[in-house]
Amino acid sequence: MSSTPVEPLWSAGIEEGQKEEARKLLGDGRWALSATRMGLERKFEFKTFKTTMVCAFLEMMAVLSRCWV
Repeated sequence: MSSTPVEPLWSAGIEEGQKEEARKLLGDGRWALSATRMGLERKFEFKTFKTTMVCAFLEMMAVLSRCWV
């Protein structure tokens, strides 16, 4: 029995290039489609709490740096 991949629910006006990038992420096996089909999810596991907090801080800095114009 073959199953067809579930397609994400795209926002209005999303460009085809963005759709293709999301499909590539879903195809690599590390990312999964959320239950609502409106987002991508990936699970990370760290050995220690300290490592988790350092990685969370670095990720937040990366997000903030993209927000400053």
